[in-house]
Amino acid sequence: MLDVLFVTPTLTRDPLKEPLGPVTLSTILQQEQISVEILSFGMIGDPHKDYSAFFQKGIQMILEKQPKILSFYTRCDCYHIMLLMAEQIKEKLGCYIVFAGP
Repeated sequence: MLDVLFVTPTLTRDPLKEPLGPVTLSTILQQEQISVEILSFGMIGDPHKDYSAFFQKGIQMILEKQPKILSFYTRCDCYHIMLLMAEQIKEKLGCYIVFAGP
């Protein structure tokens, strides 16, 4: 069971391309011995190729990690995806869900 999971819309697997907010918060939380991970869209797949498969795999990956707190880093272009994921996760997992971003 994971304490905090950040989900970001970054399509690359390069950690240097992650948004500064989740990276900063992850570092602070880890210093306090809180288990935390960042799950980027790039780790799930490409939503432009097969949206349905991407969506289901993303939900499955989140459910497997069983976070106590789930934070979605949202932007206008991905807000709808994050919102739908959050609805399904909340029904199945019941964790705290946070939306953040610009």
